[in-house]
Amino acid sequence: MKLMTTVMTISILGALLSSAGWADTGTTIQAGITYVAPRGEFTPLSGPFLPANTVGLQAVPQKTMFLGITQDLGTHFQLDLLGGIPPRHDVKLLVLNPGKLPPSSAALNGAVIAKVTQLAPTLLVNYRFGAASNRIRPFIGLGYNFTDFIKTESTSVGNAVNGGQTNINLNSSNGIAAQAGVTASFYQHWSATASLLTARVHSTLTSNTLGVQNTSNVIFRPVVATLALGYSF
Repeated sequence: MKLMTTVMTISILGALLSSAGWADTGTTIQAGITYVAPRGEFTPLSGPFLPANTVGLQAVPQKTMFLGITQDLGTHFQLDLLGGIPPRHDVKLLVLNPGKLPPSSAALNGAVIAKVTQLAPTLLVNYRFGAASNRIRPFIGLGYNFTDFIKTESTSVGNAVNGGQTNINLNSSNGIAAQAGVTASFYQHWSATASLLTARVHSTLTSNTLGVQNTSNVIFRPVVATLALGYSF
């Protein structure tokens, strides 16, 4: 439903821009590979039985398949909807103060205690530099990112650390996104694009083990590097 809302948004924006006098000059479908480095800043986990500033978390980068669709809006502007196969990130345990934990728990520093799958469709308006006839055209873009953590699970190590079967939840997030990149046309309808994107993603992580809750506030400032092939029509 949330992804459908984003697709509807791009359709509405395209219709509004067209009615405002923009000339559509083409559509490009893209596919490739993207590398997502979450760069999350987690506050230490806090809960009723957890000593303060003892345990933190770290999300691990992941590669996944990229998919996108770009609608030209005249010579210099584009509407860009970016997505792909949702990446599944490992989340590692960071022991911040081993002296306050049992030795068996402190020894698990760096272990994967959770796995998180995120869906993050991003809608941007790009400005392309140069003339329409140029084969190489740099661009910058600004827009909107929606991130939904569609699957979160505790590993067996995470369950052991928490003392039982653990459920994990991360709130969805809305925020600004920006990108920069370059597109090179090389054969008739075909092109290649390299880009870097970042966004502000804010969430609260809550774990629940037999009714006992621990929480951590997190701000992700992901760096997303993408290489893709495009076909224009």
